[in-house]
Amino acid sequence: MPTEEAIQRNWEEQKRRRDSCLEKHPNAVAGRINWFRESDRQLRRLASIDWRNFCVDYAIPAPDHQLMCLLQKWNSPSGRVTVDKIFERIEALGGIVFH
Repeated sequence: MPTEEAIQRNWEEQKRRRDSCLEKHPNAVAGRINWFRESDRQLRRLASIDWRNFCVDYAIPAPDHQLMCLLQKWNSPSGRVTVDKIFERIEALGGIVFH
């Protein structure tokens, strides 16, 4: 089980990464990779998110149709896409994956 200190360090590191992304891309959007609820499908403006550990999985400079198609496939029962493909697309867009 992670200690409170480890959790706090992770929060601070991910917040630094978020802030860095927002400096480069003020209108960046963020989302979830696994869609457990209907709301998980929606992209949100990164700047408007109340930041907490694991509140989003990734951020990208702008919405991307190809990424959304990959996520749709990942979350479908057939799941015919690997998470590596999703990470590669996020990286190609200049985005980041949060831990």
